[in-house]
Amino acid sequence: MEQKNEENQEVTNVTMSAGSANIFAILIFLPIFVLFGLPFIALWGWDFFKVGALHFIGQKGQLILTMLLGVVVHEAIHGFAWAQYTKHGIKSIKFGVKWSYLTPYAHCKEPLKVSQYSIGGALPGIILGILPAILGIITGNTWLICFGIFFTGAAGGDILVLWKLRNYDDTYTIQDHPTEIGFMVMKDKPLTNENNEKITL
Repeated sequence: MEQKNEENQEVTNVTMSAGSANIFAILIFLPIFVLFGLPFIALWGWDFFKVGALHFIGQKGQLILTMLLGVVVHEAIHGFAWAQYTKHGIKSIKFGVKWSYLTPYAHCKEPLKVSQYSIGGALPGIILGILPAILGIITGNTWLICFGIFFTGAAGGDILVLWKLRNYDDTYTIQDHPTEIGFMVMKDKPLTNENNEKITL
């Protein structure tokens, strides 16, 4: 839905419900396991993976603490990455907790270029998910592969946001939505081609 803001920019809200984001995050675990788990099993064997995964899950106290700290660090990475591109640095980032879902969040109060917003959106999944999973595959470390698979899946909402950003480039600015899961797309004027014809993305 398009509207105008105070700067007379066209604003399009791109949001999703918490339910759809959570469902996507659950469904994405299967392709993530195929992407990282199968190479690990091919290199190190199913029995080795199974024993390590059961040990990872069985350490309940350590597991819960790891997951909680990981979620907090996930949001901190979002915030500190976005802060690098804002005028006021970390002061432009709001950290909090959505108590209805018991999840922390990082909210950028300044609009960013699409590339800047995308970098901040992608980094937690890369740092906490993809890199540990790759290291786990290389070293045969079951703790790292399980950790990496989990936190790549935990970035499912971010992956969905990045997918929704795919049709926008840096001629647009992105504002983190203040209340919903998603963002607002803003542009000063329509894109045109060499014949001055409007381009629709």
